[in-house]
Amino acid sequence: MTDDVQLRSNEAPATRPPLADGTPEQAAELRYLKAIEALVDDAVEGKQMEVLADTLAWTIARISVTCGIAATADILRRIGGYMGTLVARREAEAEARQAKEEGRHTH
Repeated sequence: MTDDVQLRSNEAPATRPPLADGTPEQAAELRYLKAIEALVDDAVEGKQMEVLADTLAWTIARISVTCGIAATADILRRIGGYMGTLVARREAEAEARQAKEEGRHTH
């Protein structure tokens, strides 16, 4: 794993800007994100999120078995980091909404 990928791994994928002239890894990441976003949109629209979650879990299991314990630990670390980022973002948005409703300024 390169330092660039390591640094970016703590960000939620949706926060990453599109790259004009990126590396092959960055181009692949954007392709995969677009494909998965389309799958998530389809699952939400078709009310099939449970099926998508099971399919993603199966895919992560295949990656884990193929790549080993270190890869599995890295996957779980990243998922935890992304979850923390998303929860913090959701809480900040809720606080900003509440402050706006109460007429307070947000910082």
